[in-house]
Amino acid sequence: MAARHAGFGLNEALVVLAVVAILAMVAVPSMGSLMAGKELQRAEETLAGLLRQARVEARLRASLVTVRLRAGSSVVSMSSADGTLNRAYTLDGVVAAADSALTFLPSGIVRGAGQLDLRSSRPGGPSGSLLIVSAVGQVRVQ
Repeated sequence: MAARHAGFGLNEALVVLAVVAILAMVAVPSMGSLMAGKELQRAEETLAGLLRQARVEARLRASLVTVRLRAGSSVVSMSSADGTLNRAYTLDGVVAAADSALTFLPSGIVRGAGQLDLRSSRPGGPSGSLLIVSAVGQVRVQ
């Protein structure tokens, strides 16, 4: 009588491997889209924080402070009219859809309230988001 071996044979292992490969092919595009969405959300939060910081800097310095984005760039610049503030920040995974600049007055009010349009820099990522800044500096994401 021949001894019986427990375990999986080659055929069973190949079937399991094929199923895992098919599941991975389905999941990978979804993961990429999810990651791009999270990057966009982080960039929105970072930019909203920078706008709040610019408002505070304008009040503390008693000077105009401008936040600027260039179309196609992920760099946000913050500068003061008196030249004492000049910083640049990089938003990962997003780019500005259009040139935008918001200027905060020494009172903390935004000169000509406006909007900042962000787009995902990843193919297949979310289309983008719009940050709307009110005259008093409140930021809302659409």
